[in-house]
Amino acid sequence: MSILRITAIAAALATPGWSSVLAQGVLTSAQTTAIEVGVRDALASEQAVFEARDCEAAVAFYTAREPIIYVDGQLRPHPDVRRMACDAMQEVESESTRSLRDHVISVLSENAAYSISEYDVQPGNDRPYLLTVTRIWKKVDGRWLIAHLQQSGVSR
Repeated sequence: MSILRITAIAAALATPGWSSVLAQGVLTSAQTTAIEVGVRDALASEQAVFEARDCEAAVAFYTAREPIIYVDGQLRPHPDVRRMACDAMQEVESESTRSLRDHVISVLSENAAYSISEYDVQPGNDRPYLLTVTRIWKKVDGRWLIAHLQQSGVSR
């Protein structure tokens, strides 16, 4: 997914007038840093929950907006997220490893950001692959939540 498309998706999720906030440079460096830290903390917590394979806790990282995820050519509404999170965690074998290679957080507004994370995945006896995960974050009631998630893997 291109950065332009990610920005367009995030624009739809941001608070009204976000583009004028960015265009006018209203966000200070300190505000941008605070937003990056908030998203980074939420990302670290989400990853810890995933590694612990706690699907019920993972659902708490998503907004209640519908539809939320596009998978296998279908839009999945929020109630399906719990099932999808549990299914994804069950598919990950206990001997599999997913190590963070890199992630970049970009601030769009006071209430919207996106992150692109890359993971090296070694699924047990299968061939290792690079997993890229894009998350669109939205601040809701003081918490950074995932409003959209997309991931893809490439064999190495």
